Amino acid sequence: MKKIFFFVITMFCLCGLISTGECREVVFVVNSSQSMNVSDPFHAVAESVTWGVDNLSADDEVAIVTFNDNASVLRQLTKVDSVPNQIFNLNYSGQSNAGAGLLTAIDILSPKFNTQRDIIFITNGNIQSPQSTNNFKAGLDQAKWLGISVYLVELRHDANPQNYKPYEDHVKFLPVNYKELMTTIRTIIQGDFHSPFITLPTNHLTQGTLNFESPVESARHLKICLLSSNIGKTNLKNFTPDIQGKFINIFEIDSPSTNNFEFEVDYPQGTGLTLDVIPTVPGELKTNTSTQFLTKDILEITPMNSEKKILANKFFDGKSINLVMDSKKVEGKIHDGIIQVPLDDFGENISLQKIHFEDIGIIFYGDDTAKIFAPKNHYVEGLIGFLGLLIIGGLLWRIRNKKQSSKSIDTLATVRGKEKNLPPLEQSSPKNINSVFFYSGKLLIYFTKTPTAEEIAPREFNLFRMNSAQISLAYILQQCNILENFKGAADIFFNPDKNGINVENKSDCTITKRNILVEKGQRVDLYYDDSVNVLTDDESAEMILMYKSFKPV
Repeated sequence: MKKIFFFVITMFCLCGLISTGECREVVFVVNSSQSMNVSDPFHAVAESVTWGVDNLSADDEVAIVTFNDNASVLRQLTKVDSVPNQIFNLNYSGQSNAGAGLLTAIDILSPKFNTQRDIIFITNGNIQSPQSTNNFKAGLDQAKWLGISVYLVELRHDANPQNYKPYEDHVKFLPVNYKELMTTIRTIIQGDFHSPFITLPTNHLTQGTLNFESPVESARHLKICLLSSNIGKTNLKNFTPDIQGKFINIFEIDSPSTNNFEFEVDYPQGTGLTLDVIPTVPGELKTNTSTQFLTKDILEITPMNSEKKILANKFFDGKSINLVMDSKKVEGKIHDGIIQVPLDDFGENISLQKIHFEDIGIIFYGDDTAKIFAPKNHYVEGLIGFLGLLIIGGLLWRIRNKKQSSKSIDTLATVRGKEKNLPPLEQSSPKNINSVFFYSGKLLIYFTKTPTAEEIAPREFNLFRMNSAQISLAYILQQCNILENFKGAADIFFNPDKNGINVENKSDCTITKRNILVEKGQRVDLYYDDSVNVLTDDESAEMILMYKSFKPV
């Protein structure tokens, strides 16, 4: 009975985690002793913690504890969106009782093992009493036993010795200065805690103006955060910041009418700026399963808002997003506004339980669950079909090749003079060449390869009204304004014939007509729509010469 009860409770906890996401409890613990005046001269700690609280997920619970001689709770453990946020003030005084601060934070956190619990401990220098040091060590042991993660952010300074370094094996130790603190807290909240954010480039800052575009057009709410590593001024055109400090500016915009914005900024040269936007988007999911030839079944999920794709912006193309399907975590890829997930590890009836939109920086406001039917075995069927087509194609190729071989032999026999009604391929006697015939028609020239690898547009050479003199391919190319050197073109000649022209090969080029080689010293006739392929002997150029026997206009 106990085993059954334990199983039910375990499944309940797991289902709760899947359905509600990874909500967490976070306590910021801040040293407010006198020595912090040196480590934090511009009170960047207050702004960094304010930004951290404001950018946790709305369902997360957060508290703030300060300590000097004693520990104080500035904010009780409450949901992020339940208390209006503002930059809190700190008056640095007294001594550093780090042990009291850590133990107070642990007491605030709930004893629920199915909840992610974290402490972000921001301090400097020296723990100033043996009792506080013992309490700090005991607090770390207790946090480890309870499964609470501790981030120790140590502000470096030279006024006091640093005595937190011995604990770096028991915590996530992050030594920084006050200018790096904002970036460090941002990395923890966004990187380790997976809070939603979209970082936009700030390299388009010109003459004090920073233009940017949010990749989501249909946001119900948009949070814009501009962070800096130095003191400056910021103004978002047409908007007033909800939270404004020396290092942070946070704007909250409901139902923005545009996704293009402009900042007017005045920061010292070389100051690093970081711009994050977090859109909250209402929508619905459209699902489809697709099977393409020789591919596995793909689940296609399209987040929509008012018949528009929420992820249509190219910014999202190629990005990964995690999903929970049939209690398994899988990865999807975004392409053209569609989340594509391979279904090779799933059955026909699939339960889509969650899409982690925070992976791509979005808070999705809508139903992100679905029941999906995916017909299976298309991949195997496609593979069998492909093999069948290969076999059929192979048989057809053999039949065609056999016919082509016979045709080639017959043509070769014809060209060699084995049939009486066509002229032989061998070079005719000089008396039969251009003695009584005149040119007519035109020659079309198509280049498939050039010596310089540059494309040359097709050319047309008019043969009408030319006398019966022999002309070379080099002359024709020159008249067509082709200046590249086609090796061997000067030894390929054209002569008028009874029903067209003939090509005479005196070069080392490879000349073929219908796959039949015109060897050096031979000639071949071209009638209406006949053509020859010419490949130079160094294989640097190739062209097709086609004869057209049209009358002049």
